[in-house]
Amino acid sequence: MSESDSRAMDQAEVLRAVTEALSTLLQPGDLEASMQRALEIIGRAVEADRMYIFEIHSSRASDELLMSQRHEWTAAGVSKELENAAMQNLPFGKFQGMLESLQAGNAYARIRRLFSEAQHAILDPQGILSFVVMPIMLKNELWGFVGFDDCKTERTWSDADLENLRAAAAGLGGAIVRQQMERSFRRQTEELRRHQRVALSLAEDARLAEQAAAKASAAKSTFLAMMSHEIRTPLNGVIGFTDLLLAEGLPNHQAELAESIKTCGETLLSLISDILDISKIESGRLDLNYEATDVAACTRSVVASFEPLLSTRNIHLACNVAAELPQWLHIDQSRYCQILFNLIGNAAKFTRQGHVSVDLWTERHLDHMYLCGRVADSGVGISPDDLENVFEPFQQGDGARKHAVGGTGLGLAICRRLVESMGGQISAQSTLGVGSTFSFSIATRPAQAPAAKPLPEPSFGRDSNQMRILVVDDVPVNLKLSCRLLDRLGFQADTASNGAEALSMIAAGDYDVVFMDILMPEMDGYETAHRIRQQQAQNSRQPWIVALTAHALVENRHACIEAGMDDFLTKPLRVSDMQAAIERWRTGERGLEAP
Repeated sequence: MSESDSRAMDQAEVLRAVTEALSTLLQPGDLEASMQRALEIIGRAVEADRMYIFEIHSSRASDELLMSQRHEWTAAGVSKELENAAMQNLPFGKFQGMLESLQAGNAYARIRRLFSEAQHAILDPQGILSFVVMPIMLKNELWGFVGFDDCKTERTWSDADLENLRAAAAGLGGAIVRQQMERSFRRQTEELRRHQRVALSLAEDARLAEQAAAKASAAKSTFLAMMSHEIRTPLNGVIGFTDLLLAEGLPNHQAELAESIKTCGETLLSLISDILDISKIESGRLDLNYEATDVAACTRSVVASFEPLLSTRNIHLACNVAAELPQWLHIDQSRYCQILFNLIGNAAKFTRQGHVSVDLWTERHLDHMYLCGRVADSGVGISPDDLENVFEPFQQGDGARKHAVGGTGLGLAICRRLVESMGGQISAQSTLGVGSTFSFSIATRPAQAPAAKPLPEPSFGRDSNQMRILVVDDVPVNLKLSCRLLDRLGFQADTASNGAEALSMIAAGDYDVVFMDILMPEMDGYETAHRIRQQQAQNSRQPWIVALTAHALVENRHACIEAGMDDFLTKPLRVSDMQAAIERWRTGERGLEAP
């Protein structure tokens, strides 16, 4: 009989592996191959001999639930079972209690000496001495499970180990959502193209093609929202708890590991934001918010944010604003700063010595005014062949630039699309080994200085040290993180795991601030906020409702406004986010304003 094994996993290594696996799944290309690579990364990190994903489905002949293997990774010398017919359409009857545990959101684990006779018949040919499976939940429903086999020892898993495996299952569940949405989107797109070909000759087919286009657009919108939510949700835990861990004063070597985890998480978050931006632009769903903007001040602020980085490399950073530039121009301030940030960031990445310079001026062509800018560097330069495609998505070129740094190759593509959306143009000139210059123009017009906003008066009389806080979220990890962040700020919070529970607690208590998750089963955050406003309609001092969501799209903010919420925080959450939200409550300054 084999010896039992109770070894503990390296939590930092497992979190790093989960982050790397999620990043792999988010890259464009063959999702099946990405899934295989992700399983390998996590499987090696948890020291499993075999890792697999099963889908739970109904029998065609009856309502009985069956399980079928969909993906698998095995360590060297371990048999592969993906093509084994015995691993398809397996009934749960041979694994007593397994379905019930998974439906309850719990792990199910067994070691060989405790296998039943029926389990021995299935597991012994595979050389399995112990296994553990974790549920994969999609939209709060049991979709399947991810499993880990040990073929060398009868391994037992600690509670800490099981939490690490649960994080891995949550990340893989997000990838499965993405896979399903991509397949659905491809099917909708194929249908749209078919209708478009027929519509060239038939008016009726043109009408059908228009309907198919609407379906495809809706599918893509749903995909974008789900991808943002499913990936940001586990990132909320990875980045948030890493921030808390770093604040504990770890030893140097542990702090270095934690910083690596945080960097990986923030890199993945930046990639998600870039993909959402490029997708919104290409689908025509980009919202521009034009306002009177002090362009010179915005420019200097963005340039100043790069000074610490470039000064450590002894790279000279210059900002030259033309004296005749009007102080106030009518532009989208946020998008302008994004363009400038991407261009300076691109120059900083590829410059090892010399300078980075930013120039800004205005020009008039006929009756139109244009804000013109130029970002030049003395970096590695771009070859003529690569220069032709430098503004295309996922293009970083070959040679020195490609191997100089990492990145997604989306920054310049986003710049071009933003500039063109704002009625302008962007171009690039470069010489290998000498440097590059990116020039852009944006349509604009002079604007009046905005009226000064009066300082807001506190909307509530109660001191912030006496405030009562309620956090509402159906995910235990998110509840724990929010409470820990508030605890860092010196606040204690009550918790509710769903909308109905929150309504009862608010009716019975006098809460000042409610941090409300949006995507919850039975009663979501929008409906809960709406009912709170109805419930407290006669109360002159209603709770301040702050939306907590992994959705990052503009329409989600609009929905929060319509539901009667006061503020909006996007996951991953940080201590500074919670502190700013509480400060806005104290002054009565709404973080959500109607457009």
